[in-house]
Amino acid sequence: MDIYSPLDGQAVDLKEVPDKTFADKIMGEGVAVKPEIIDGISEIAAPLDGEVSHIFETYHAFVITDENNISILVHIGLDTVKLNGENFTSFVKLGDKVKKGDKIISANFTKIAQAGYKTITPVILLEPEKYANIKTFLGDVQIAKTTIFSIQK
Repeated sequence: MDIYSPLDGQAVDLKEVPDKTFADKIMGEGVAVKPEIIDGISEIAAPLDGEVSHIFETYHAFVITDENNISILVHIGLDTVKLNGENFTSFVKLGDKVKKGDKIISANFTKIAQAGYKTITPVILLEPEKYANIKTFLGDVQIAKTTIFSIQK
């Protein structure tokens, strides 16, 4: 099964994330995307078909869970919970069914960076121990078009 990039940018190894929780894969396996910032506002899309199983009230992170109980966390920036939802707009609510590429959140990365926050966005497979083979792909990525990792159950 392929998991697609939730935004445009550059996929990098989690070790490049300046946050130990992600870099040491404490939350799970995956990659991080350094977003392409164009005019400040960027879309963050569903990386797979599924249901919005968690969305933070500050809109800085969400989880999509598919019909096979594969859960993907998208954490937009680092420490961005401290923005209390400022510079984020949600287009979904808890329980919504979504398709790969559906717009979930928009973020003003220009203002987020100006406020002193990192915009690098970890995309994490939760509970990676349930899967036999996880392969990550690094480099330039396009929203909902580029595979960032594949998994086998």
